[in-house]
Amino acid sequence: SFGNDAGATGILGQGGSPTSDRTPRKVTGISNVTKMASGGDLVMALDSSGNVYIWGSNDVGHGSPNWGPYNTPENIMGDQLGSSSTYGGNNSLINLLAVDSETVTDIYCSYYSMFVLTNKGTVYGTGKNGSGQLGQGNTATKTSGDGWVKIDYFTTKNITVNRLYVGGAQGHVFADTSDGWYCWGKNGSGNLALGDTTKKKTPVKWTNVSNIKTFGTGADTLYAIAEDGK
Repeated sequence: SFGNDAGATGILGQGGSPTSDRTPRKVTGISNVTKMASGGDLVMALDSSGNVYIWGSNDVGHGSPNWGPYNTPENIMGDQLGSSSTYGGNNSLINLLAVDSETVTDIYCSYYSMFVLTNKGTVYGTGKNGSGQLGQGNTATKTSGDGWVKIDYFTTKNITVNRLYVGGAQGHVFADTSDGWYCWGKNGSGNLALGDTTKKKTPVKWTNVSNIKTFGTGADTLYAIAEDGK
């Protein structure tokens, strides 16, 4: 990592003292990284064994027992069933994944919330939930003590998720699934392009653009390019 982390100590994963690195410096405590995601003061990483790490902090991370701040890479998989892990105990990632023998294959985050996607197309989330971005039908925040939640909407309908697209700010989320496109979360500015401004606390089918080739989200925006280039 390199840059200046004086305004968000720990975001470079180099320790608690502010740094201003003008050349790359190796981040220790993690190896064989296959994917990274970042949002605001938060960085996530996935290693080749399916372990999820974070450093920095999310919006609910500036005090215990929330997600961060972590000054160096922190493995947040949690402990085995029955432990008093600070990463969710029975709702830790390691325990939730064990139910269906899943492994994490992709990671996503906004400034406030974190998501993982598994090899079976299941989505789990944690963090801030003020707009319902965790897809639970409520706005209850999940801290490190609470652990993670599964977005059951998809699993109960036998829908597998191929990929997520997460808005950087409060959290509007789009999913490319086996049943087409879905969206949920923040919508106060029409972020979900559904024709209204009501937040969606559970996934809603999205059919406004078909034959999507490329899709992307900004802090409060979204973009889609269809196969015909429109």
